[in-house]
Amino acid sequence: NPITSSDVLSYFRNQYIKYFVLSISRIYTLFNPWVPQYSLRHNIFNVFFYSFIYTLSLIGLFEMRKLNRRFATLVLLALGSQVLLISLTLVDYDFRFRLPTEFLLNIPVGVAIAKLLPVIYTEKTLAKA
Repeated sequence: NPITSSDVLSYFRNQYIKYFVLSISRIYTLFNPWVPQYSLRHNIFNVFFYSFIYTLSLIGLFEMRKLNRRFATLVLLALGSQVLLISLTLVDYDFRFRLPTEFLLNIPVGVAIAKLLPVIYTEKTLAKA
C-alpha cells in the first residue's frame, strides 16, 4: 500500500515527541565532531578542526553583531534555516550535509581571524622588541 499524505500527518500528530527528539538528535549529530564510523585518527583531527571552527565562528558572530547587525542576523538566519532543514529531513550517512553549514560558518570565522590577527601580530612584534 502506498503511503498517503494523511498517513504522514497522522504520524506527526501521534508521534510528535518522538519526532522532536529525533530532530534534536540530528542537530547533535550535525555539530558532533566524533563519528563512530571514522578511525581514531580521523576523529581526533575532527575534534581539533571543529573545535577551532566553532570557537572562531562564535567569536566572529559576536564581532559581526558589533560591525553590522543586519548582516550578522542574515548569517544567523541562513545557519538556522540550514540546521532546521537538516533536523527535519534525513541525515546523510557520510556527513555531506555538513558542507553547506561549514561554508556558512566560514563567514564569521573570517571575521574572527580578521579581528584576532592584528592582536596576535602586535603581541609577537612587541615580544621581539
